Amino acid sequence: MSKKKQDTEDCLACAQTSRDNIFYLQLHLTQHCNLRCTHCYIEKPAGVQPAVQDRVKELQPAEILDIIDQFDKFVKLQSATAKIYFTGGEPLLDPRLPEYISAAAKRGMITMILSNGTLIDDEKAKELRHAGLRIVQISIDGLEATHDAIRGPGNFARATRALDVCHAAGMGTTAMVTISKLNASEIEGIVDHSAQHHVTRFALGRLVPEGNGLQLQGQVLSRDELKVVFSKIKRLQRKYKGAMDIAIHDPIWMTFTGVKNTHGCSAGKSGICIVENGDIMPCRRMDYAIGNIREISLAKAWYSGKLDAFRFREGYEGHCGSCKFLEQCGGCRAVARAASGGKSPLAEDPQCFLYRAAKDKGVN
Repeated sequence: MSKKKQDTEDCLACAQTSRDNIFYLQLHLTQHCNLRCTHCYIEKPAGVQPAVQDRVKELQPAEILDIIDQFDKFVKLQSATAKIYFTGGEPLLDPRLPEYISAAAKRGMITMILSNGTLIDDEKAKELRHAGLRIVQISIDGLEATHDAIRGPGNFARATRALDVCHAAGMGTTAMVTISKLNASEIEGIVDHSAQHHVTRFALGRLVPEGNGLQLQGQVLSRDELKVVFSKIKRLQRKYKGAMDIAIHDPIWMTFTGVKNTHGCSAGKSGICIVENGDIMPCRRMDYAIGNIREISLAKAWYSGKLDAFRFREGYEGHCGSCKFLEQCGGCRAVARAASGGKSPLAEDPQCFLYRAAKDKGVN
């Protein structure tokens, strides 16, 4: 039996490749948001007609609770640990968010929200903690002037307040930066600011020129610029060892820093995304639906074979396809797809700075 056929028939293995045996669901409760961030991969630029899917009715409470139940059963069959990210839009705009958190927590899931932080005060933080929320991720996209230029005046202070009150309420906190030319020069300051506010974990994602981000294609870092940023973060990782976890899930970062037992990009491997209209995607930053939860179950979508291209990586193009780190890295599929003009999620990752050095040598 061929490896591909064997793995396709036993896709449980495909879902157990996370280093810590965690399988995640990113569940978008709404597309509505109280901010209009310049780099958002969801928001459509002015003058662009919304796609048909954007006009579809959002998931209703009973449907969301059913998704949580499906996810619970799906992950337990794999003997994995379930982690669920509630997001949007802005998830706090959904008044039933605590109910959803509670439903997931009662099933033993690691519960997390991805938020801009502007709606979280002391009272809200306590409410979310009481519901069973374990981790809050807040976007910090620069020091004050830069963050506010991207996200709106006063929002740096509000995001920082959210980190403080969530920490005080007993939740783990993650500071998340979307890195680009707009804020790359401030990376040390952003990490220092995060540590000063008792952040548990610092995370980073690369700018994906989708949605509003289409207007910022010129702000995407070159491969050399990304290497400079990653080198700085590597030094900061040593500085804050034991005080703040700097654990970035970018495939190039993990290869660059020598993370062991990783498959790199999680698409088709260790996570799935369901957006507010029910579309199922390998990654939300990659507008590539493989089905809709109103028409197909989560398990059937996972086993359908539509994710095989990401699992087996046989058709990856350019440098990614011929790189010795293909299996442990694979490049960021969202960045690759966006860079190809939305034509191919299998395109090469244009920001990779490892390929040439890795061709005959290890990573230095």
